[in-house]
Amino acid sequence: NVTNFSYVSGTAYCLSWLIKPGTGNFWQVNFSSTRFPTNCYANFSLSAGAYTIGAGADAAGIEVYANGWALIWVAGTCNVSGTTTCGSLYNVTAITSAYRQIFTATNASCTVWAPQMEAGTFPTSRILTTTAAVTRAADVVSLTGATATAALAAKSAYFETSRCSNP
Repeated sequence: NVTNFSYVSGTAYCLSWLIKPGTGNFWQVNFSSTRFPTNCYANFSLSAGAYTIGAGADAAGIEVYANGWALIWVAGTCNVSGTTTCGSLYNVTAITSAYRQIFTATNASCTVWAPQMEAGTFPTSRILTTTAAVTRAADVVSLTGATATAALAAKSAYFETSRCSNP
């Protein structure tokens, strides 16, 4: 469980974890059912880089990195304001496991780092902190030449600019 967090009803939140598999392949990230719909969760297969999403969740995703780590996340909309745990990470039997269908037959392992809870429907860059809430500075992206062309061909992008001066 991640430490307590204050939720506002009607607001979407995203819980993300960086995870590196050990002996366990299937993991579930879920929100507390006291503040979110009961089926607000997602299951992840770390070896396949795949996920399934519970009916109460808004969105989920997995981004697998070359070094064995993966970013897994689930987003949901709070339906009861209040303070409770941010959410949980469970080892489950399969990518199709039900909400909190915990797999306890083995001592599955994984390494986790930098769990992050934030308002929104997708994870942002990590905000490393110890105890107090921190406001993240805006991300700055600079792309030039062939790198920009390749990056934009592989992804969609949105840019907002303003004219600062006349040429």
